[in-house]
Amino acid sequence: MVRAKSVSFIPWGSLAYGMLGGRYTRDFTMDDDDWRHDSGVFDKGLYERSMDVVDNLRAIADECSSTPGYLAIQWLLSRPAVGSVIAGAKRAEQVVNNAAADDVHLTEEQLTAIDSLTLELVSNRYVCNQMLSL
Repeated sequence: MVRAKSVSFIPWGSLAYGMLGGRYTRDFTMDDDDWRHDSGVFDKGLYERSMDVVDNLRAIADECSSTPGYLAIQWLLSRPAVGSVIAGAKRAEQVVNNAAADDVHLTEEQLTAIDSLTLELVSNRYVCNQMLSL
């Protein structure tokens, strides 16, 4: 639908609140009043499934001497309707690192593998299928 309207889509949260940057481990815990509780990303069942996906992304990233975060950025940019990606950064070095994702070149096989991983993770198949159709 986005392409049909000749507009671009700009995804937000492309690094999954830092999960794809290697910031969190499986035993990560946070304070009860932490804002991330409201995101849903860190809910007990989803967090474990997300970390499984991160592990699989890490294996693909190793194939191309990259990182899961770079893969996420490149995967999103490979979608025809995605015009740009918002990759949050708190420090200047993170901005430089995110820009380096442009040096990663994914094969069709790797893109397909990442598609499969996202389908495994997203519980709302409708939303994920809409993203894959961009």
